[in-house]
Amino acid sequence: MYLLSQELERKTAMQHYGYATQYNYILTNGNLSELFTYPDSKRKHIMKALAAYSKYTGEYEKWQQMRRNFQLKWSSGADSLTGFHNILKENDDFDKMIEWVYIKRKEYPRFANILMFKVLTGLRPTEAIESFNLLLSIKKQEYLSEDNILLQHYKFPEIFLRRTKKTFISIANCFLVLFG
Repeated sequence: MYLLSQELERKTAMQHYGYATQYNYILTNGNLSELFTYPDSKRKHIMKALAAYSKYTGEYEKWQQMRRNFQLKWSSGADSLTGFHNILKENDDFDKMIEWVYIKRKEYPRFANILMFKVLTGLRPTEAIESFNLLLSIKKQEYLSEDNILLQHYKFPEIFLRRTKKTFISIANCFLVLFG
């Protein structure tokens, strides 16, 4: 499959394929205005799928020209710091998240440590489990810095260095209670 040859994760390739199949008519009719009706996140996924589809069909220049004509951007323009502030302020979302974590730790005590580890590191769920497992394995000494302060994710690039989100280190002094 073409998308898999582009060094995409299988899940991402399948998502692009689905969106390209569903929305390729937009390229055919040349009217990208429909894309403005979708939320930023969905629009971005559709645009990525259409870009990949246009490369596959040899119409990438046409896609680029249409995108420029409609002044479609890959992002909404909002910076990540503004997004972070919105999470903290809007509808008490941050307080609700903390409350949810607290409730789930009590409801599922078996998973309390991994849940807290995930919250403290900000790793994706699969990365948090891999990181947790590394700390419980014989690779712990390679993974932790000599002073036991940093989780050195960069030493395991196949797990932590992805195309869209790269995690190089986490400060680990708060994890010593779990793994000390």
